[in-house]
Amino acid sequence: MALYIGSLLLVLGATAYLMAAGIANRITAIALMFLASAALGFLLIETLDYRLGLAAGIAGLSATALGMAHIRRYGAATAVNAAVTGWLGAALGLFAGSRFYVTNAVMIGADIAFVALAFLLQKAAERYSREAAEPGKQTQPAKQTEPGKQTQPGKPANRRKEAARKAKRASSAVPASAMYAAAVAVLASVLLSHADSSNADRIGQASSADAVYDLDNGVQTATVEVNGAGFNPRNINLRSDVMVRLVFHVSSLAADDMTFVSKDLNLEAPLRKGDNIFMIKKALPGVYGFTVRGSNASGTFTVKAAS
Repeated sequence: MALYIGSLLLVLGATAYLMAAGIANRITAIALMFLASAALGFLLIETLDYRLGLAAGIAGLSATALGMAHIRRYGAATAVNAAVTGWLGAALGLFAGSRFYVTNAVMIGADIAFVALAFLLQKAAERYSREAAEPGKQTQPAKQTEPGKQTQPGKPANRRKEAARKAKRASSAVPASAMYAAAVAVLASVLLSHADSSNADRIGQASSADAVYDLDNGVQTATVEVNGAGFNPRNINLRSDVMVRLVFHVSSLAADDMTFVSKDLNLEAPLRKGDNIFMIKKALPGVYGFTVRGSNASGTFTVKAAS
């Protein structure tokens, strides 16, 4: 659990540091929001044991808060666009995270990818700042006035025109931001609707495995990991002439109200966090299904006849 919390704090801390240091321009600021929100979405869906609604809510609020933090530096329009881009990144992160079976290696890999991309983004921002500050790219000095003539201060009419142009740009940005937000909302809805598919294989989730046979004790042991993503592996191959020891290891991140159900084995029992052990004297050849009540997760035992 410490790894998952630490991963989230790493993303938030690095993002806050880059924002406080000052991003070079609006584009890199918005790119940072996309990257940070995608990382948060990916990590949250796995930290919260694939509770999509809760993870989406937290990711959306985080993206909004991080995006609106740019309002003082870049203005309201850029802050809104940054927040909306954060929503898009969060949706993509949630969808991508739901495709992986949660392991420590996956979480560490996500941390490394975020740090590497954030570093590249920072370097790109620094390069932009250096190029903008080069002497050859500075504007030419203003022409000197003739002796006896003084430069005239800016006319009020010119200032009013400039203010009018800024107001026009700000007003035109409102419908554009609204259309952008609507498009992102539609795309995010599509992504999230396909994220919660518990009956689909996830990356890192084994489709099948053989039980471990203990020759001395005459027992075969089948160990199955259980969490919000389902069972890992999804199928266990057993022998029909050997006693079976079933071990269902429930993740510490999983919900507290899981119930194992197998109509084929005529077995129903609550699952507690940690190891849950069931003993079966002998099983006839065939395929036996099992599931967790109230979920789409399913698995099978395939009992093969002794040769």
